[in-house]
Amino acid sequence: MSTPDLEDYGNKFFTDSTADLSVDLAREMDIIVVPLSVQFGKNTFLDGAGMDSDQFFQRLTRGTRLPTTSQPSPGAFMETYRSLLEAGHQVVSIHISSNLSGTMNSALAAKDEMGNIPVEVVDSCPATMGLGLVATAAASAVKDGASYEETIQVTRRTLGQVQLFGLLDTLEYLKNGGRIGMVKGF
Repeated sequence: MSTPDLEDYGNKFFTDSTADLSVDLAREMDIIVVPLSVQFGKNTFLDGAGMDSDQFFQRLTRGTRLPTTSQPSPGAFMETYRSLLEAGHQVVSIHISSNLSGTMNSALAAKDEMGNIPVEVVDSCPATMGLGLVATAAASAVKDGASYEETIQVTRRTLGQVQLFGLLDTLEYLKNGGRIGMVKGF
């Protein structure tokens, strides 16, 4: 997935692919999604394109090495921000927790590079569908005619209401990926 054609969206809400929104839902809710990159060895895929979830998990369980990810560049954010701003939009940009990825740093670097622009960059704190829930709530507010300030308020309020719980059948991938230490993994 490349930077989306903004004319297909026509909105002012922006997130990244870690929100795990389907292409159809993102389009329906007018959410612009910038993809992270996923590398399996020498093969690089844009998250959400080139490989579906089943293929990802097959590679994950069959491979000997864990995949790595890379955040979008500040340039990818600048390109999207610039296009939205030129179309007359103010932008609410919410991304995966800064504790989990450098994506927030790229978004903030883009905003800083562009100067005083109407872009609110929000650290989501949750990941995966927790981020997706916040994105859909804020995008729904946008569709209902919320102002820029109201959209920011809805985003922050919804963040305070979302809790993400996960059950893992193994800690192997967290340990191998360096998210937890050997002792915790044991």
